[in-house]
Amino acid sequence: MGILLERFRDERRNTTVFRSQLQKLLQQNRREVLLERVAKGSAYYTIFMEENLKQLLFHLAEVMRLTRTKTYRNALSEIEQQIMIAMDKLERAEYMVDSFLSGRKIEIAGAEHRTHIKRRSELWEMAQKAAEENPKLTSRKSGQKRKKGAKLEKGETYRITCALIKEGKSIKEIAAKRNLAASTIERHVVRGIREGALDIFAVLPKERVQELAGLLQESSDSIGEIHSLQNGRYTHGELHMVQAHLEKTGQ
Repeated sequence: MGILLERFRDERRNTTVFRSQLQKLLQQNRREVLLERVAKGSAYYTIFMEENLKQLLFHLAEVMRLTRTKTYRNALSEIEQQIMIAMDKLERAEYMVDSFLSGRKIEIAGAEHRTHIKRRSELWEMAQKAAEENPKLTSRKSGQKRKKGAKLEKGETYRITCALIKEGKSIKEIAAKRNLAASTIERHVVRGIREGALDIFAVLPKERVQELAGLLQESSDSIGEIHSLQNGRYTHGELHMVQAHLEKTGQ
């Protein structure tokens, strides 16, 4: 759950900037551009929310096989519900904005338009299958207590990443060493740069930082759009790192 929290926290500023851009286009009555940006934004955030939903469902499937504790499972289900509500709004965003600008009555969408519900069912089946095939889970009976181990304290995984970066390890090396996704390590680095715990030049070469800084300063597009326009030349993590660096240095 800590990973989901970091993902949403890192995306917060990007969302704030995007919202301001939409409000400005609305005030300027630039309807076509507004609808285009809403469509692009909906596509970007749908992918973002779907990835979070996938991680949540895979975690929930594991939890259901490890414990009968309902409190935590119910909490996960509530988070899932909020994600599904957001995905429903994203699916209808372009239609609703167009209807509002055209003065048309907004109709309730039929089941054929609720593709996020179908996608949720597909992800849940994948999550259940993965949990069933995971030998670490099948060897335990439901309700059995987990073995006590060295549980990391809140924020410890982030501090470990910072320490390894300072030792000269690359993001790829840290991800492999800690058995984590590179994107997770990148989020740790973004936080470290934002909080002043890490120097961006310990992670990215100066030339790449300058190149990315130029892109971010010259473009009014969101990070997701810049990433898409550059055909994946830069990772979301790299863009967020440089953005955090610019914010920290007041550039």
